[in-house]
Amino acid sequence: MKIQKVIVSGLLLVLVLFFSCKKPTEVIDTCDVSAEYLSTDITKLKLKKSTYWVFIDSVSLSIDSMYVDSVLYYGMYPIKTSCPTETYEGYGIRVRSSVDTSKQDIYRLKGGSMDRNTTTLSDLNGSVYVDYNFGALPTGSTNTVVKKDSVFVYDQYYKNVVILTRPNDNTEFKKTVYYINSEFGFLKKEIYSSTNVLLSNKILKSKNIIR
Repeated sequence: MKIQKVIVSGLLLVLVLFFSCKKPTEVIDTCDVSAEYLSTDITKLKLKKSTYWVFIDSVSLSIDSMYVDSVLYYGMYPIKTSCPTETYEGYGIRVRSSVDTSKQDIYRLKGGSMDRNTTTLSDLNGSVYVDYNFGALPTGSTNTVVKKDSVFVYDQYYKNVVILTRPNDNTEFKKTVYYINSEFGFLKKEIYSSTNVLLSNKILKSKNIIR
């Protein structure tokens, strides 16, 4: 019996030593120390409070205006909470209509694009403008982009215009086409019915751009 007790005690001692000497599981840090900044073209759209645009609708002949009532955020932000060292430069503005001030649109700048009313960074169809020089829509997006050297709007030509079509806009809930450049912002917006009838065609008449 004594021999058995010695053997059992020895085995217990070996187990204790084994587990006490076992290295803790290593946590592999997959985060990078990196930062994504706004492109030079997108940086021009860091508009300030009191910027405004006045539009005339060629369909209804009504006049409306949009104005920036506040800058919501700017600076460097973590791409995901689990990796605080991976950051992106963000800038957001709140834009309201003079006709219905209760309505607001949030435009967010990130990397090479400007998004409207998006709730996540991974929204494939959130963009209304992409960098004219090299920007592209994310793979899987249902939107389409055409870039024009110049476009005539109301009474003048505007250079480097991005024409972005959303087949089902997340705010208008209809096919919507945005005409935007980084120098003056919003130039024109067309809204179509499900049968492709033009319902609204807001054309930029005047503006006041503040950076």
